[in-house]
Amino acid sequence: MQVLLRMIQAKRVLEIGTLVGYSTLWLASALPDDGKVTSIEKSENFHILARANISQSSLNKKIELLCGDALDVIPTLGAQSLFDAIFIDAKKADYPAYLEKIYDYLKPNGVILADNTLRFGEHDLTTSDNPATASMHKFNMMLADENRFITTILPTNSGLTIAVKV
Repeated sequence: MQVLLRMIQAKRVLEIGTLVGYSTLWLASALPDDGKVTSIEKSENFHILARANISQSSLNKKIELLCGDALDVIPTLGAQSLFDAIFIDAKKADYPAYLEKIYDYLKPNGVILADNTLRFGEHDLTTSDNPATASMHKFNMMLADENRFITTILPTNSGLTIAVKV
């Protein structure tokens, strides 16, 4: 992710799913001094833990942590909030809804990075009855819309989708 963020010279990144702040710090480390990561975590406990972890880092000035459901928080970011990149690593069943919410907040040629999109091998709808698998399939099909995105999936164990907004 650092390589991609540096390649596109990202300055503003949105992260959906902070957890303990590990990926947040990696995202922030790829940004210039005036860059900013806005990270949204739904769990208050993880939000508190992430805040504690990030406060110990010299990168903390580049990070804004928000607590709440991303589907509720994203619309409060304001129309002026355009991001160079958006990293999604949160509730898998909500990936399609996240994509709908973030589309207008991503700059043209902005990058979407989405983790776990091959669901650790559980991506075949004919062999899985997990609702999250169906949601992830829908998400991947939404990103396959070549009028909106240029997309690839890196076949890691869990799958990492990279999409560029057309």
